Amino acid sequence: MNRTMTHAERLDAALALKTPDRTPVVGGWIACPAHIMAITGADEDEYWNDPKGVSIQAYRALGTDGLLDVFVPAVRGDYRCVDQSSYPHAATDMSLEAAVAAIDAMPSPEQIESQFDFAGCYAQYCQSLQRMQSLCGDMVWMPPNWGAGATLAWGVPPQSDVQVTWWARVPASVVTVGTEANYLRMSLYGAENGNCLAGDNALLGYGIRSATVGDATSLTYYAGSAWFNSGKDYTPDTWEQYRLTTHTAQGKYTIIKNPDSANPEVVVDRGPFIGTATNWFPVFMAAWSSSNGTNHPPVYIDDIEIKSLVANAEELGKPYNVTFHGNRFTNVTELKIGGGVGKAAVDPRDNSTIVFAMDTAPGGIYRATKVASGNWVVDPTPLAAGLDRPSGLTVDTNGTIWWTHDYSQAVMRLKAPWESNTPETVISHFGDPAFDDDPIDLVVAPDNFTGGLGQPGMIVIADRGSDGDAYNALNLLDRNTTELSQTNTTFLVPPTTGLLGGGNLNAITA
Repeated sequence: MNRTMTHAERLDAALALKTPDRTPVVGGWIACPAHIMAITGADEDEYWNDPKGVSIQAYRALGTDGLLDVFVPAVRGDYRCVDQSSYPHAATDMSLEAAVAAIDAMPSPEQIESQFDFAGCYAQYCQSLQRMQSLCGDMVWMPPNWGAGATLAWGVPPQSDVQVTWWARVPASVVTVGTEANYLRMSLYGAENGNCLAGDNALLGYGIRSATVGDATSLTYYAGSAWFNSGKDYTPDTWEQYRLTTHTAQGKYTIIKNPDSANPEVVVDRGPFIGTATNWFPVFMAAWSSSNGTNHPPVYIDDIEIKSLVANAEELGKPYNVTFHGNRFTNVTELKIGGGVGKAAVDPRDNSTIVFAMDTAPGGIYRATKVASGNWVVDPTPLAAGLDRPSGLTVDTNGTIWWTHDYSQAVMRLKAPWESNTPETVISHFGDPAFDDDPIDLVVAPDNFTGGLGQPGMIVIADRGSDGDAYNALNLLDRNTTELSQTNTTFLVPPTTGLLGGGNLNAITA
């Protein structure tokens, strides 16, 4: 009979990638006293007489295994653990000369190190851990070190936007399921409808974020409620320049890698700020830290520059303008989708129905049907709903829709008739599940396809990072397979340096 684990045993098992008796619960971030009082039955006076003690009672009642913190509002009557005095503010009456003199008068790093009482501070730190562990009882006290990073606050800028430029040197992250980590994360902070305590406005991550987002050298960013792979990479252990520019009037921002070089790369182009505010002024602080995981190697940032400016973003124009040549085509339909449109394909059974993926939330597969010559309408009901960022998509000759999920390493299909069937996960992994793969696109092998490995009508899958993003590869799948959630190891083109090589293979066509 399986015994019930202790809180510590349960956390140890999960962190060691072993199976615990149940999913561990980690708490500590309930700051609203009303919730704590509702859980414990304490009244307001009882809570404020011992806010940490009452909060710990609440977490114990919730079956919490470990506490990261015990949030207590900054003042009675509030619900946040910080207030306007929690962050540094600009000394508006200080002249530039006085500021420079104050900086020059600061002790050197060597002086600070020589005067630092390591043994005394370490003993004090140990005592604080022991004291809180005693209060937590059998729950594990496991506080994160939020101070392990660099923070730069400038207060209210004189103009509406800011441009933050910095240099970073970051090693490649380790791509192993369960230990994924952004070795460096840049966070931008600003007001949201006048609230300066709301949280991050923008986030940029260096390295693999999770088992489904990014690889060893990915540049990732946060939008809506999820992390995304930008498709751009940083060069490990190499100094590179980055620049974030806000567009507060539009609630957007842009990030460029190596902006002052001859070959700048756009990482995020007019991406939305995080949140639902309509007024984003002022942006007042930036911070650099690790984001998740522990025991990371050193990372470096330098030459941070903050500029105030006005940087209104130009609205994105039409993707292209149609020019008619001759008189065969006379009309064009512009479809307003209202979301991010990914891969599209035409149903070969009628050569008119357009099937396309929506690769931003809520995510799904949709169709546009022809209603007259040169006119299509989008069916608002998805053929497949609730999909997490579908990427490649194709329709085979019998009407089956096939698509890939780069982030979850999957290939799915929806058989025809679409209304009578449900989506199936045909491939759930490529090779060893411990290594990341990136199936980015797929295509149906044409009738004239020949070779000793594949046959016409087979599904050819482009993997832009086979087994840990080492090299590109092409995989084969029998479209008539009945095996679901299979692990695919069948290569049409194996991952080697001499065939498709490294880099990022982003599309495939027949």
